[in-house]
Amino acid sequence: LGVALGLLFVMWFTSGIVMMYVPFPSLPDNERLAFLPTVDAAAITVAPGDAMQLCGEDTRSVRVIAIGERPAYICNLTAGPVQAVYADAAQRVERLDADAATRLVTANAADPVDAIRLVEYDQWIVHQRFDSLRPLWRAELLDDKGTHLYVSSRTGEIVQRTHRTQRFMNYFGAVAHWIYPTVLRKHWALWDQVVWYLALFSAVCAISGVYLGVSRWVEVRRTGRGVLSRFRGWLRWHHVLGLFFGVLVVSWIVSGWLSMDHGRLFSVPTPTAEQLSALRGVSLREATGSVSTVRLSRDRKSTRLN
Repeated sequence: LGVALGLLFVMWFTSGIVMMYVPFPSLPDNERLAFLPTVDAAAITVAPGDAMQLCGEDTRSVRVIAIGERPAYICNLTAGPVQAVYADAAQRVERLDADAATRLVTANAADPVDAIRLVEYDQWIVHQRFDSLRPLWRAELLDDKGTHLYVSSRTGEIVQRTHRTQRFMNYFGAVAHWIYPTVLRKHWALWDQVVWYLALFSAVCAISGVYLGVSRWVEVRRTGRGVLSRFRGWLRWHHVLGLFFGVLVVSWIVSGWLSMDHGRLFSVPTPTAEQLSALRGVSLREATGSVSTVRLSRDRKSTRLN
């Protein structure tokens, strides 16, 4: 077990070092918003409450953005994909086709689009935060960096950006470290269990190794046959270094295991509907009902109602 898990620990350590310098690709919110065109507030004729009726009763938040040249409400639902409704006419937004996605990317990128593909999952959009926005258009640009931009077919937002070197290095970093292959990670519950139980098993084995190392040291102290270890050569180095660095390894593995708890032992950051209602004071429908199209004109770039 020590030989097998030792290789796993080496992979975790080295991939963690890569992650220090090349993090997993992401597009910060300020850059995502910068890609969006300015909302023409004067064109908004549909009130948020009316948009919610089209989106559904399980709407948990509403945003106002511009899709192309038209303002639109983006309704995030409790479960399922987002719903988009034009704010200048009470009509649902149709999914973007390849031509519309290409025009959107071209308007925001200095380089031309080499190819565009509709994808449900790939290695860089496998996280569940993209679930409500799927499928996404992946636009591959003709630039020196090998840039890929991902556009939601439901909202027209650019939500992810990757570069060639970033993608390559992440296979040795985050993908290896998090055990993140697409075929496993797209099934969140399965991936969560695999990583949690693997980390738990690794922690137990590492703790048993430290226990054995300490027990051998106590045995040596009792017999007086050495200061730290009764072994010689490489075994001695293995024992002595294990006594000191074993504690570091155990703390590292256990802390990683605890970070994957997700409600198994501790609480989860997911409030209940009753708790949300108590904090809000009023329902989202009541809140949106009090917002007029005139008030929306105060914030030209993006408005969000929770």
